[in-house]
Amino acid sequence: MQIGYASGNLGKSILWASFESFLLFYLVAIAGFSAWLAGGVLAAAMIWDGLADLAVAYGTDRHGKANALARLVLVGAPLGAIGFWLTFAPATGHAWPAIVAAILVCRLGYTLCDIGHNTLLVRVATGSRAASLVSGFRLIFSSIGGALVGIAAARLFGMRDVAAQREAFGICAAIAGALYLVTLLIAVGATRRLPAPSPVSAAAAAPGKTGRHLLRSLWRQPGYRLLLGLIAVQAGLLPAFNRALPFFGTAVRGDPAWAGYALATITLAQSLSLPLWMAASRHVGPARLLAAAHLLALVAMASMILLSFLHDEGWSRMSLVLLGTAQAGMNLAIWALLALSIQSRSPGQMRLEALPVGLFLAVLKCASGLGSSVIAVLVGSFRGWSYVAGGAIILPMMGCLAILTLLRRDPGAKRPPPAARTRISQ
Repeated sequence: MQIGYASGNLGKSILWASFESFLLFYLVAIAGFSAWLAGGVLAAAMIWDGLADLAVAYGTDRHGKANALARLVLVGAPLGAIGFWLTFAPATGHAWPAIVAAILVCRLGYTLCDIGHNTLLVRVATGSRAASLVSGFRLIFSSIGGALVGIAAARLFGMRDVAAQREAFGICAAIAGALYLVTLLIAVGATRRLPAPSPVSAAAAAPGKTGRHLLRSLWRQPGYRLLLGLIAVQAGLLPAFNRALPFFGTAVRGDPAWAGYALATITLAQSLSLPLWMAASRHVGPARLLAAAHLLALVAMASMILLSFLHDEGWSRMSLVLLGTAQAGMNLAIWALLALSIQSRSPGQMRLEALPVGLFLAVLKCASGLGSSVIAVLVGSFRGWSYVAGGAIILPMMGCLAILTLLRRDPGAKRPPPAARTRISQ
């Protein structure tokens, strides 16, 4: 059941990695978009996606039935798969309205699946052992999906025949959409017999309270408020290097196809390092793991600066492996903190299942959209992509320092409460 549920992350990570790492470059260098238009479209799509997450999560908690989460996935998976294929399909051509419409359809489907699938984590991850296993399985499948995207991108960006390249993009997008649909259906099937929490809707638990009141009640929780700040910085600044990979490869290596191999190396390092992070999580709280991961990311980005000057293949691989290892720790720790914030409610508090996840995802995606727009601004403002490559290194380093500062200043983040530590350790 846990592996079946976690397999949904494979399809989701294929779409997410494509949007995060390569779609901006595809729109600018292949589809003929201006950098400003491409950046604006991606930022608007991500922000709209995040706000939709919040609305869907609130509606699910307030009016949803026991099978509401599965229904979200069953409706969203086909929309996401079809929209993703149409984004790259040769039939769409270079008509930007058709591509923008396909992106919005894909993001709508992704929104529904994201709320449904991620909220099911609260039901699957019951107890510390299950939580550690499920989180590890999720990230392993995510790493596999990211590696597949990297390998495909390396082949696609390396093609010189434009017509053949467009056709290959369409074929790969169709395969990716099918994987997205199939893996999410497997996840729904694997969790179909899990008992839902007590049917306590927001209206029953808090008569007369609106969505604004419920959001305020979440905001008043210091641990959850800190979590939102952490994910805003982590999603906005830390993935800048991944987002600029093709531009970085062109500026530093003279080859955009290098980005595909780089992403495959990063994701392989993520999957191989996960057992170490999972073992460490049994002895160290997620906040400390998060700090350690960001310190490691600082080292990785510093070594990336050496790579820019030395052009050494050994340094290149070592830097990418360190970055992938750091990203694995970041993702594991931040999702552990989210699960802690939801499961550590006192018995007297109402149990909102989807809304905390929805607000978390809304902040994550809005920050991600703004982060993508920063890279687009760099691309549109400078003729040479060396400035984009510099920003791809400087922005993650700024994000690491900001997160370490947040963790250091918040006393509650240094050591979770004893009850929470016993209940879940990721």
